[in-house]
Amino acid sequence: MSLVYLEYANRRNYLDSEFSFVLKDFNLLSPSEQKKFYALMNHISYCMKNQKVDHVAEFEILVQGYQKALVTIIKEPIYNPYGWLKTTVTKKIRDIARKYWGKETIEYKDELGETLLHTKQTNAYTMMQMEQLIDLIFESLSDLNVQILYLHKVEGSTLKEVSEELTSNNGSSLSYPAVRKRYSRMIKDIKENDDFQSIYQSLF
Repeated sequence: MSLVYLEYANRRNYLDSEFSFVLKDFNLLSPSEQKKFYALMNHISYCMKNQKVDHVAEFEILVQGYQKALVTIIKEPIYNPYGWLKTTVTKKIRDIARKYWGKETIEYKDELGETLLHTKQTNAYTMMQMEQLIDLIFESLSDLNVQILYLHKVEGSTLKEVSEELTSNNGSSLSYPAVRKRYSRMIKDIKENDDFQSIYQSLF
């Protein structure tokens, strides 16, 4: 048995153990697996609603993310599968929305080697930097903070509009001052993180 195959087998075993909530019957999931499943499905549902994508099943998006992971581990390991999957399904939903709504797309290669699809009106450098920032910080943010950052920096909503959006569509009770305080604290944490410094300076 070759070392290459053994390495792939190890990566696959690790991936499947981390993505057990995708592969197993829901009734057989442990409480922690159910929590992961619900959190990710809620995130997918939220992104689909924001991007006005309603012609694809939420679980199908999740499965497509898993299938991409299987291809990725052939070339390289995935060290944080849950964070990687969360980022991947978010990008997938944005790509589906752009294609479905007929926006003309241009391909760019960012520093992470991912293909970004966006309209001609989007500044390519800013989009690439934004994608890189989101990739890096997704894993460290709560779902609520991801939504706030996404709405404000990607969708361009004001923090007041973010508060209204969360209240009307997400059942949140966060007031505008609370959202503003949470956002300021989140940006402060990002700014003080050495890994995010260069990207932060480009965006904020």
